[in-house]
Amino acid sequence: METDEGSRRVLPFQLQFDKPLASQVKMAEWNPEKDLLAMVTEDSKVVLHRFNWQRLWTISPGKCITSLCWRPDGKVVVLGLEDGTVSLHDVEVSFLCNYFTITLTTCQLEIPPATIFYHQNIFFSNLSWVRF
Repeated sequence: METDEGSRRVLPFQLQFDKPLASQVKMAEWNPEKDLLAMVTEDSKVVLHRFNWQRLWTISPGKCITSLCWRPDGKVVVLGLEDGTVSLHDVEVSFLCNYFTITLTTCQLEIPPATIFYHQNIFFSNLSWVRF
């Protein structure tokens, strides 16, 4: 989005710096409260950086990461893994705070003249926080 003011071009934002990463970034989420960016790389590592590109930590959960989100207070980053595990990591030290796994779901499809039971492994395609 560029506009011309006379002969001058005005850009809506300015690139601060350009830094390479060791692996391609698959997904990224900004922390809702702090100057932190959590990124998931193609090799399923989570890298946490500050806005000035200082790397705070890197973790590798050992499984393919399918989703990423922040707890609303910004103190925990949450990962959804391909095996149905959700893991919660403390942002200060990358410590695994908690995790749970949903391993199998069964759906009952009623298609006349028979009932079919369909079993499917679960993986997370999206995680988000909902306040009640």
